[in-house]
Amino acid sequence: MNLDELAEKYQLNLAVPSIAERVEQVTGNEIDFRLKPKLRVRARTSMARESMDRHVIFFNPNQAPHLSHVLAHESARILRMHATPPDERQVPASTPNTLEPARAEIRGQAQFLPEQLRHEMIDRWIHGLITQVTSQPIDVRIEEWLFHNYPGLREEQKRSLRTETRTITANISPDVRRTTPDTIFKRSNALNYAYLDHIGDIMERSFTSKFRQHPDIIALGQTLSAILENDQTSDLELVNRMASAIDVGHWFVWLGFEDMPESYYAS
Repeated sequence: MNLDELAEKYQLNLAVPSIAERVEQVTGNEIDFRLKPKLRVRARTSMARESMDRHVIFFNPNQAPHLSHVLAHESARILRMHATPPDERQVPASTPNTLEPARAEIRGQAQFLPEQLRHEMIDRWIHGLITQVTSQPIDVRIEEWLFHNYPGLREEQKRSLRTETRTITANISPDVRRTTPDTIFKRSNALNYAYLDHIGDIMERSFTSKFRQHPDIIALGQTLSAILENDQTSDLELVNRMASAIDVGHWFVWLGFEDMPESYYAS
């Protein structure tokens, strides 16, 4: 779906075509917006490569009330990657050598699961935490950039973030605590604390009370939030510092932007 069709159908905020046009100017590639009703997340972006002539942003139509913010965010993600020199663009990936120690760390805490589900869930937790630590810090920078550069988007941005924060704070619930290994629960929610600490500035509210029953998570979250304060580091260095702080830097490796496997391009 091209941008004109999308903007007309969903009455998009003017920030979206503005950022999308900037993406095309900076990268030399257009964005192809694609509906994906079964997508488990709000949106997912595949950036153009040597063997891929367009950026593709897949989005869930259920996000229609927040689509302007969601698409602005994903378009800004492309800009951030291309602000990095080509030979320095890297993406996180798991390998057999990184997965096995991660699995070993969690396996002993996952004995409450039926054996037939254990392996699948352990890998899901690992990949989920890797995705979180490698994307949330960049998400903070994107949201701050949107807030300062596109004031006409702010109200929609805040409404969208309110919906997102309700989902995030649900992860600290007793039910989630009972069904999640300690090492995953603490690290994931510490990352959430740091994320919400900064997103809260945009939303003009505090989320600290949501974590009051978990002082260990607050302590680690405050350490992570302090790392996020440093806006002089590159995105790559920021993620590495966050990953080191929660001791998962050895759970993934960085691959060159053009070296991702062909499955990356699958729709």
